[in-house]
Amino acid sequence: MRQEMLSVFTFDELTPEVQEKVLNKHRDWNVQFHDWADYIIEDWKDRLDEIGFEDAEIFYSGFWSQGDGACFETKHFNFKKLINHMYENEKKYRHLLKIVDYLSGTIQRNSFGHHYSHEATRYVELDLNNYRSTPRLERLVNELEEELEDLRRSLSKEVYSDLEKEYEYQTSDECLKEIFHCNEMEFFEDGTVFDTFSL
Repeated sequence: MRQEMLSVFTFDELTPEVQEKVLNKHRDWNVQFHDWADYIIEDWKDRLDEIGFEDAEIFYSGFWSQGDGACFETKHFNFKKLINHMYENEKKYRHLLKIVDYLSGTIQRNSFGHHYSHEATRYVELDLNNYRSTPRLERLVNELEEELEDLRRSLSKEVYSDLEKEYEYQTSDECLKEIFHCNEMEFFEDGTVFDTFSL
């Protein structure tokens, strides 16, 4: 029988050059599957629901490429919540509440939305159903649509910002080192992960 001695090292015991190699090799370890973002997506769905965009679906692509971003779609607006969020102390609030039961709205894809998922790939569309319209009322609804569109864009950018920050953390040296330490990982001198099952 032949016996061999193997030298294995903790991450901290590797040379700085090998540490860098290990970090770069495993940079995408935490983000190789989409579930890394699930808790952010669920949190934002709850926040959108509280604002009045109910049952929203969030889409994103990232990071650092042209066309990256986040957006959301919904066919369910809670106009009382939305109006309260946007105009709580304004004169508009009372006028809009009078027609809230006749309003319907959607956020849907535009022509860019089939290829990209940034804030400019969706748009808000409102309808005033079965209600006698006047030029003043139409102007009010158009203003609401424009301001909802501004809100939608702003929220989409916030969603993307949160996703980008989490992605940067999950791929950071700090996070990877923490994983190596918590899992008591060991390495060969060249940085290859020591795996007892492969021996």
